Amino acid sequence: MITNMQTLPEQSGRDVYMTPNVKTSLAPFYPPIFEASFIALSRDEYGRKLPPILLSMISVAVTDSEYMNKGNQWVFRTELQYGDVKWVIRRTIADFVTLHYTLKLKSSLSDYVPAPPQFPDQLRSLISSARTTIGMDREDDENPDFIEGNESEGEKKEIALARRTALTCYLRALLAKSHMMVSYDICEFFEVSAVSIFQDMGWKGKEGFLENRIRNSNPNLCHLWRTHRWTKEWILLRDSYIAFCDDIAAPGPSDVLLLDNTFQVHVTEPNYIGSYHMTLSTLYREVEIKGSRREVDEWMESIERVKRDSPWVKNHRFSSFAPVRKNGKVKWFVDGENHMNAVAEAILSAKSEIYIADWWLTPELYLRRPPEKNQEFRLDRLLERKAKEGVMVYIVVYKEMSLALTIDSAHTKKWLQGLHPNIIVQRHPDRRAFDNNSSIFFWSHHEKLVVVDNRLAFIGGIDLCFGRFDTHAHRNADYPAKGHQYKMFPGQDYSSPRVKDFADVANHDTTMVDREETPRMPWHDLSCAVVGPIARDAARLFIQRWNYLKASKSGHRDIVPFLMPKGEYVAQRDESNFEGTCRVQLLRSCSSWSSGIGREHSIYNAYLESIIQAKHFIYIENQFFISATGEDKVVRNKLGQAIVDRIKRAHYNHEKFKVYILIPLIPAFEGDLTSGDSVAARGVMHYQYVSMNRGGASICEKLREEGIDPSQYIGWYSLRNWDKIEPRIPRMRRKSKKRPQKGNAEGNNSEENNDNLKVNGGNEDLASLSSKSSGGESEYEEQEQDGRDHYVSELVYIHDKLLIVDDRIVLIGSANINDRSLLGNRDSEMAIYIEDTEMIPSYMDGKEYKAAKFAHSLRMQLWKEHLGLLDFHDWDILMDQDDDDVLQTRATEGIGYNTTAAGTGQGCQNQVPGEDSDITLVNNNESDVIRDCERHEVARIIDRVSRTRSIFDKFRHHQNHEHLKEAQALDPLADRCYYNIWRKTANTNTLIYRELFRCVPDDTVRTFDEHRKFVPDANKVPYGHIADPERPAEDIQQKLDGVRGHLVEFPVDYLKDETLLNTIESMAPMVIFT
Repeated sequence: MITNMQTLPEQSGRDVYMTPNVKTSLAPFYPPIFEASFIALSRDEYGRKLPPILLSMISVAVTDSEYMNKGNQWVFRTELQYGDVKWVIRRTIADFVTLHYTLKLKSSLSDYVPAPPQFPDQLRSLISSARTTIGMDREDDENPDFIEGNESEGEKKEIALARRTALTCYLRALLAKSHMMVSYDICEFFEVSAVSIFQDMGWKGKEGFLENRIRNSNPNLCHLWRTHRWTKEWILLRDSYIAFCDDIAAPGPSDVLLLDNTFQVHVTEPNYIGSYHMTLSTLYREVEIKGSRREVDEWMESIERVKRDSPWVKNHRFSSFAPVRKNGKVKWFVDGENHMNAVAEAILSAKSEIYIADWWLTPELYLRRPPEKNQEFRLDRLLERKAKEGVMVYIVVYKEMSLALTIDSAHTKKWLQGLHPNIIVQRHPDRRAFDNNSSIFFWSHHEKLVVVDNRLAFIGGIDLCFGRFDTHAHRNADYPAKGHQYKMFPGQDYSSPRVKDFADVANHDTTMVDREETPRMPWHDLSCAVVGPIARDAARLFIQRWNYLKASKSGHRDIVPFLMPKGEYVAQRDESNFEGTCRVQLLRSCSSWSSGIGREHSIYNAYLESIIQAKHFIYIENQFFISATGEDKVVRNKLGQAIVDRIKRAHYNHEKFKVYILIPLIPAFEGDLTSGDSVAARGVMHYQYVSMNRGGASICEKLREEGIDPSQYIGWYSLRNWDKIEPRIPRMRRKSKKRPQKGNAEGNNSEENNDNLKVNGGNEDLASLSSKSSGGESEYEEQEQDGRDHYVSELVYIHDKLLIVDDRIVLIGSANINDRSLLGNRDSEMAIYIEDTEMIPSYMDGKEYKAAKFAHSLRMQLWKEHLGLLDFHDWDILMDQDDDDVLQTRATEGIGYNTTAAGTGQGCQNQVPGEDSDITLVNNNESDVIRDCERHEVARIIDRVSRTRSIFDKFRHHQNHEHLKEAQALDPLADRCYYNIWRKTANTNTLIYRELFRCVPDDTVRTFDEHRKFVPDANKVPYGHIADPERPAEDIQQKLDGVRGHLVEFPVDYLKDETLLNTIESMAPMVIFT
């Protein structure tokens, strides 16, 4: 209630100013229930609001005193507490006398000000000195009682104690009389303000009115109305920032200076007369404060404590802004379903504030599926619900170049802010013509972050937008058929960006492709949730970005506040129930353009060191892989060189060492790779290939120069899946060459151009089209109904950004492996470095090995999913027999091997999303889930069981014999696993997809001519369908029964004999692709 007082509506002038004396004079007689409302409506003699503080609730005690030779005065140490906020002030007897006479004078003139109690008799002997000090008396004679030179030590202590006791009583009486009165003088004396009492702010340092001026060396900051001009403001110091307020009653700061490891303090003394100057500076900001010597000394004392105790002004591992946190509790989420469900539950549990940072945010996204059963779980509805409950929602989204991207952040901002005033959105960057750095046009804010109540944070690669929700099955189909009652991917969420990219996303109900014909592109992604200090670190990263945007572009928007991070040390904060076993550290890529600070590339540093220090294996999943092995004019990051050096060391030392790298088969850009409009896709592919195995300085070429066979140490892999789309009306086969096509990503052997058509959910089927043909003669013939044209395939797009080293270290975040993400001064990114101290039994190269629980469980989840082993349980048989025979038997029998419908041997038409391998383990009633989440502490969301099966939940229990069998079978260094399971599965799947679908990219296609001959004729075969329309369905199904999981080989030789960057295309800045 106190926190929200300032949000009460303003009263009319008649209400406020006509009867102030009456209201004030009756204040002591109001019952306590009226205190809050009275304070909110009261004004002082200058019409200023009273800070929302119940002065009578301040605990005060004068605990110590010391004699100050300079000024011949005593200084009294006073301890205060308001709620969970504790602080200390030091006041001279002159300060007490000044306050006493000021209140006495004002109270005689106005009923606004409380009359002070009688000044203590025990201090009257000190008053004359104090009066002299403050200019009320010009006596130069020293009072003999003041020095107390004739008393014994015991008598001096008794006198001092009596004085402290008397002052304590005086202050308590003063607060009791002032509990419903408007007095800035009392608040200033006690160094308390509206901002002082914010909950969970921790250590409270010095506060007071001081003159200051701000200098910014960052040209993007727009404090034009303050720069180089002295302003008197209420300034307060916390353990990691300095806040500036217009006055004591201001509900929030007018500016915030976050302290970092570049923080410095310099004090300048006046030559003869004037004020002392104290300069506080970080790399891009400088605040100059002036005051008396005593004021500066007291401020310096508080600042020195911050420099000594605050972790935010120190250097940390990997040159990160954030410290290493111990006993962290972390949970991973593989794929969008579990992540988005957890985010929805966290939002429902919010009590105070929600922070969201996204590259793309879709308000109409459903966080739980199917939508028909979870209408309240649409993102905008969840945020609106919490905003109406008083929760503040702060959102930062990337402001795209509309000519290049269609994510429409303007719609996101307009729609969400229109729901409720408590939802505030900022977009960035603004690409102004007068920007000094023109390269800002190319870079983006790429973080994906959700923070709830500063206690729970989600970090990873999953944006809250269309196309990201997916299950472990990664289905290609979503058309309602037998057993498939509901759509899982409504409107534009049914996405196939290789065929047709998103467009007009505000029209979210429109499906951009024909879902009865075109397969969706599944999305593989990853995130993690953290609670406690590391969540507050993530919140601080968001706050720093938010405040920078406020200062640089939103100064004119009064609804956009400056935010303050929570305190590092809060006595009442008990997080013992949320402690875990992980050592965690937040990392980021940022610079002056993105956050108004110096360049930081701690993610890159962490990647480098982790690769260099790896002992057994490196496992990478990433959207891109672009890196250099030496000095390169275009590519700057050296992760490739680090991998080469580590493999060379293993080779020379005769050590077993493996590097697994998983990236998408092809960048998710619309269009045929042989066409002129695929510049971006070919540009990215070019730099990926010259990083891997071609161009003269790739990883594989560098290894071969040393006589090392790369295939013995490193391999590149991807993911692909197949499905069946059975339309409601039997599909018709076109007689003529022309055929309506919903998109063309693989090429067209005919001369006809196939324009992309928008088809809303397939409402207009081919049968109806046939009736519109000229001459009334149908140009379609009915296909044989054996289902041969129902089979489809599409790549599974790998979007997560993951590094696992030795089953002990994990790095999860938003950063891709390229210069854009790693160098720090390009795209802004964040990541988390995780080392679990809880070790579990496992295997490495056939030997017993202690693995970190977090890293090992995550790798096992991923490998089981990719290899189709999520439902596999016959580990004893697998270990006792030939691996290939066992796996082939399980696949042909359709017994618990493949996680997709492909492994059932029955096709997809009976597969229901959310069942079988995607079974929803927690499927409560919508209203029950909402009530349950809103009732619980937000940090407990991390302990809730995931909606679908997750090894993380399983690993919370005691490890059993089955786990050891799994670990032994999927030993990342054992030849049995590497060759007979991992590589064999990837090769087998690749060959099957090549034979049936002839999908590109493919290793057998090395030129553009071979590409055109290889892919099916788009006029005869729809995108993603079986290449040979005459192939019997029985034969197709028999072949697809051999597909295991989603793992395939990455085609490192695709278009090897072509130049992917020609002269015209190279005119585009190369940094865009790297």
